[in-house]
Parts: sequence; structure tokens; C-alpha cells
Amino acid sequence: MMKFKYCIFLVVLFGWFYGQNNSNDSLRKYTYSELEKKFYKYYNSEHITESILLSNYYLQKAKAEKNKIQVAE
Repeated sequence: MMKFKYCIFLVVLFGWFYGQNNSNDSLRKYTYSELEKKFYKYYNSEHITESILLSNYYLQKAKAEKNKIQVAE
């Protein structure tokens, strides 16, 4: 009985660790120019919340890559 509980515990523990590392970053595949185009597309069509999210992601990406030119834009 103890081995069964130990096995269940390990399965749950590994599942939890895998769940923590699995990130769904759908914007990662876009370049800076594509993100900029998407931003203006949303901004001009009055989808303000989406444009704010895109601009925040743009800044995070530029800061993570230490790209000062893109941060300045």
C-alpha cells in the first residue's frame, strides 16, 4: 500500500513540475515589425486592451533581448 501511495505522489509531483514549466507564449514567434503592425491594427480598430497587451509584450521582449533600439521605440 505504501508503494502505491509513493507512486501516486511521484506522478502528481512530476505532473505539477511539468505544468509549471509549460508556457503558452503565442506572441514569441512574431518579429518586432510584425508586433508593431498588429499593435497599430488593434489600436486603430479601437481594441485598446489588445493593443496595450501587445505593447507590453513588445517592451518585455526588447528588454529580455537587451535590444535598446526596440525599447526606445
